Amino acid sequence: MVSVVLLFIAAVSAVSDDENVEPGQEVQILLSLASKFRTAENDFTQGRLNSAYFPFVKSRKENEKIKRLNSTTINSEDYMMKITEQLKTWRGFEEIDSAVALTYANLMFETFYRLSPDLRTSFLQSSMSADDLRKLPLSWQYLLPHQFYDDLGLEGAGFAELVNSSPGNTAMLYKIAMVLRDESVAMRDAFMNNLNLPDQYREDMGYILGYRWGIESEADSTFDYTMSTLLHLPSDVVMGITNATFDNLNIADKLEDTSMWGLASPQSKVAWFTKFEGRKGWREVAGTPHHMVRHGHLLSGAPLDKLRELKGNKEIETSLLAQVLDNTEMNPLRVQELWEALADVDREKSFISQASNLDVSQILSHYDTLNLVHTPHQHHVMLENAWFAQDKFNVPWVNFLAISFSYMNNEEFVSWTHKELQDLGKFVAILSPAEIDLIPADDFNTTMLSTILSSTLSLPQLNSIYLKYLDNNYLVADATLNPLLLSALPSATILSANPPFIWSQDKTNLLVASAKYSPGQMHSLHEISKPGHWAPSNLSAILSTHPQCMSDVNPREFRAKLEYVVSAIYTAGPDKFHVIATKVQKLPRHLLMAWLEEAHTRPGSKRLPGEWWNSDVFLDRVTSTSIPDSGTINPFPSHPMAVQFDRFTSANRSMLASLALAGMSCHCINLVETPDTMEVLALYRYHTESQGKVAAMPSSARRCWAKKVRQFL
Repeated sequence: MVSVVLLFIAAVSAVSDDENVEPGQEVQILLSLASKFRTAENDFTQGRLNSAYFPFVKSRKENEKIKRLNSTTINSEDYMMKITEQLKTWRGFEEIDSAVALTYANLMFETFYRLSPDLRTSFLQSSMSADDLRKLPLSWQYLLPHQFYDDLGLEGAGFAELVNSSPGNTAMLYKIAMVLRDESVAMRDAFMNNLNLPDQYREDMGYILGYRWGIESEADSTFDYTMSTLLHLPSDVVMGITNATFDNLNIADKLEDTSMWGLASPQSKVAWFTKFEGRKGWREVAGTPHHMVRHGHLLSGAPLDKLRELKGNKEIETSLLAQVLDNTEMNPLRVQELWEALADVDREKSFISQASNLDVSQILSHYDTLNLVHTPHQHHVMLENAWFAQDKFNVPWVNFLAISFSYMNNEEFVSWTHKELQDLGKFVAILSPAEIDLIPADDFNTTMLSTILSSTLSLPQLNSIYLKYLDNNYLVADATLNPLLLSALPSATILSANPPFIWSQDKTNLLVASAKYSPGQMHSLHEISKPGHWAPSNLSAILSTHPQCMSDVNPREFRAKLEYVVSAIYTAGPDKFHVIATKVQKLPRHLLMAWLEEAHTRPGSKRLPGEWWNSDVFLDRVTSTSIPDSGTINPFPSHPMAVQFDRFTSANRSMLASLALAGMSCHCINLVETPDTMEVLALYRYHTESQGKVAAMPSSARRCWAKKVRQFL
């Protein structure tokens, strides 16, 4: 650390000419930070003072003390030089000398000079209040040694407020978590309970809680963790809870909270059931009606052989099992085992809610045992409302077939009338295009289309229905085509002089329908959208519905028209901000890259002198010149982009560079102000994972991010 400080002190020669800066302040800043760093604890599994490892000669002595394997080799100068060369060759990690350190130190000093004189004095005297800390740039807040936080006098809720003020900044979460590492259970739990953590970062908090904080109960504590806190624990940590800790934390009572149980991951549910059953026994889960009411929801983590024991259990009313099924999210295999334990009357009551989770044999058996009072057709409307109203159709195909066939008594399609098609309704999705072609065209009038059409139908099925509609001569000049049939329009029809839609009125439906388009149809859509491509209203619809329409735009044109893109997003308004922020991630990466390149050239985007990004612009932060609109309420204050939403409502518009971070090139990554690395990386991570699927960082950016994080460290 001493050597690092000496490198930083070289920055004194590049002191700003700010008349409010006293000579020697730079050295004072660096020495203050360095001394506090040495007396602060590290974030290792077993926390110790940093002075135990710095300077690095102490780390080498520690290797010998713990008898680390190959410590002699690891401690040798030759080995260190070899590793340095390998990192330089294979990872691109250059050695950090005084010239490199000077650049980073200057960035830190420039930030310091922009603070008010009173705030600078408070910092230098280590006498900062909580309000003073909040006025510091975020990069300083999570770089400060923990001694600055120890003197604030904040409780758990106060520390949570610091994190909540920047919900997408995981670096601040990690910082405060380490500050609270050795505090009381009461303070840490208050922090957790007041934390408005985005769902995307629950796993991060679980790792902190399990691998750094620990959950040992304090003998003198009058307060311990709530279940909402404990449910974030990693599964291996749950399994490592001792019986004494289990009892001291009253976990059995806390597990009665069914509202919190839904927050647990599937693997966490298995771990908690296993831990509870091992400590309290199976009887306290499902041995009596009383225990079933208290802990029945834990069955969502039980092994299948345990669930089979419930069949024929005379002590448990099957209505209680049905209640557990209806109120608890479970894996389909567990639902199927519990279904076998239900009485017929309870099966009938739960069938609509559980049909998609049942085995097909259970569905067929259920219909075979129905009496005359209950018929499959009674379920028709309820199942349609339950299954087809969802954005995604998540019903197993074999279950869908089994139920659909119960509504179809006649398989001679050529003889079908309106009645057969009406009875089948939206379950017409089980028919192949060839089978639909056999049905008389007279059956496909406008009313019938509303009855049978759904987003579940494939493009070939929609094509067959569309042709039937044409054959029946219902597509006349003044007729309105059902929006779902827009997916079936041939390419020639889309490009025709008189298409069955009006772009100004139907563009949103047309863009939604394009999700099923073939490449030919998609090309036609791109062609008709080009004339008014850059009109704000058209571009707003495209960006909020189908950004892929812009895939034909080259980077040069996109940069030239970026003002139109930004204007279109502002035209969509705050109500569409989060939708567009997610949708624009589907733009080709080279267009997102062009967005950032152009935004970087605009006035105010650079931290002068130099080419560094101005992080306030890059991250769309709220500043004194971009005050949010007080009349617009942030609907998701704990969203990772809550700060960007507030900035979006300001009358002072920005180029919205924060929406395009997923397109960062190596050049752009290198221009990030080093102190803000973790904040930018957190938002970059959010964008790459926002599609709800496993996402990998582009290979071209991975090494550059590794180098940037190394600069930060």
